[in-house]
Amino acid sequence: MRRVIDRFGAWAAREPVVENRVQDSDEGCQLPGIHHVILATVFVGKQSTNWLLAVNRVRPSETEDCQSSHDEFGSVEAGMMSTVASILATHTRNHELFHEKEDLFLAAVRSLVSAIDAKDAYTCGHSERVALFSRRLGEEFGLDVAVCHQLYLGGLLHDVGKIGVQDATLSKRGRLTEEEFSEIKKHPVRGWEILVELENLTYVWPAVVHHHEHFDGSGYPDALAGDEIPLVARILAVADTYDALTSDRPYRQGMTQERAEAILREGAGTQWDPVVVDAMFQAMPDMIRIRREYQPHQPAERPRVRVSGTENSAPASAGTRGGGGLIAENNDLSRARSQAAAR
Repeated sequence: MRRVIDRFGAWAAREPVVENRVQDSDEGCQLPGIHHVILATVFVGKQSTNWLLAVNRVRPSETEDCQSSHDEFGSVEAGMMSTVASILATHTRNHELFHEKEDLFLAAVRSLVSAIDAKDAYTCGHSERVALFSRRLGEEFGLDVAVCHQLYLGGLLHDVGKIGVQDATLSKRGRLTEEEFSEIKKHPVRGWEILVELENLTYVWPAVVHHHEHFDGSGYPDALAGDEIPLVARILAVADTYDALTSDRPYRQGMTQERAEAILREGAGTQWDPVVVDAMFQAMPDMIRIRREYQPHQPAERPRVRVSGTENSAPASAGTRGGGGLIAENNDLSRARSQAAAR
């Protein structure tokens, strides 16, 4: 195929090339077994991206010599190849546009997450770790790739509502007051209010709104119980709590792996779906590896600009924001069941 393209490719830059009786040409010895050729170029814009090659137009039911004239390629076949090349070029461009849109979409999601991270350095990276844990749990459940990707995005966005929570509440070192905890409990609905206008994110709403529901019905915001809670929310709740328990907070060090596992076992069937907790333990070696290998997403370096030939940095107000927080958790372990992932 490479030799055919090298030989006829330059001729196919504008329209398909038809070459019959290849073996009668000077290049025939370099192309053994090839008698008839159509070569068409797939252009995306002005760039050649692929080739379409048809060789030896022979009907399987016939036994005639493949060099017979009625089996040669002609204008009809060349037109068909040109049409197919145009369709493939359109498909290729649509594919590129889809991925450009997906990249833009993920960049917007990460910008929202960065806005939450900017509120508390202690929990920087929490949302992305929860996203990775949730996706791995989805794989453990045998969910398809699309649902696992939705779990990942749900994990990234599950705490987006905390943009509306006061920084002092999120980073408080002592026990939360009832008023402060009530404010924290509003973040799932606030998250929905932020995302509701983004119709292509409807599939993450259940995870965002219901990741603090409890399996026994004692959670919030809707006091759902058991299978009333969407599976994605039940999965995310376990992933969220595991990261919250094992991460450092302003008021305590992260718990040991053993202590975190004990709390998950103790809360299975009351706060968390016991099936999801079991899946968590099945996948625990991967969860530990994800936590160990996780590296926070690094923001792009702010470019410097030149003014009148002199380099100057951008105004301070346009500077890059640093890391920040996503959740804060009450250090009273007796309330860990209700607040473990809430803060």
